[in-house]
Amino acid sequence: MEFVAVDVVRMGFGFFNSNHAAAAICALFPFCWGWTRCVWLGRVLFVLLCVMLALTQSRTGLIVLVLEMSAWWIFKSRNCRTGLSKHWGWYAFCILIVCFMIWWIMPRLSLDDSILNRPRIWLAGLQLFSANPSGVGLGNSGAIASAFLLPDIPEIRTMINAHITLLAEFGWVVGLVWFAFVAMALMALRSSLRIGIAFLSLLISACASTIFDWAVLFDTAGYGGLGVLNWILSWLMFAVFLLCGVWLIAKRIFARKFAFWRDVA
Repeated sequence: MEFVAVDVVRMGFGFFNSNHAAAAICALFPFCWGWTRCVWLGRVLFVLLCVMLALTQSRTGLIVLVLEMSAWWIFKSRNCRTGLSKHWGWYAFCILIVCFMIWWIMPRLSLDDSILNRPRIWLAGLQLFSANPSGVGLGNSGAIASAFLLPDIPEIRTMINAHITLLAEFGWVVGLVWFAFVAMALMALRSSLRIGIAFLSLLISACASTIFDWAVLFDTAGYGGLGVLNWILSWLMFAVFLLCGVWLIAKRIFARKFAFWRDVA
């Protein structure tokens, strides 16, 4: 069966870009799971977030949600059989919710230019960095790539990838710090499962969309021309990503120090 892409109304919930809204929503999912008190409240919040995510019509958001649920299941359920036998009804309901969301966004499940052009845009971003290791300057990556590397693609503003955009615009020094921070947080992912999965979800979302839009974030006067509410929400999402990463790294470092002193004592 072939599905034809159609124009749909996509909710942004204050964000200018619906994919950015989906990334923010996905970061909240882990905090709804595994409640020992008020279990039903956590489940109601999960369903509510699923409805909001479906309204964004974000394909990336749906993929991130499935990955989050899989990560939670793998890391949290030491005994899968026990977990399945105890909560089979809830797990079946979650699968039903995901299936409904797939059906809901089915008009967008097609290989359109939005998907097919992204690998070329990412490659162009890496080529920009290769040619300009010190960076091309804040907000310049899209215009330069469109002019010299991607003449057949409608003009882009970023590299549709927050990490590659940062590398192309800020250069290797900032890129080295950024990827070192990400690597250290990933190594500490299991030190705090909910925060770790939230960090991972934003990290993956940033690979498929410029959810951290640097030109917008650092435009304190015009807010990137996208409105003050989008600017505030974007900064909040970026702050959550940074705080989650710092929390994971700090918890891993202090856990090691305490373990060392216990061994010495």
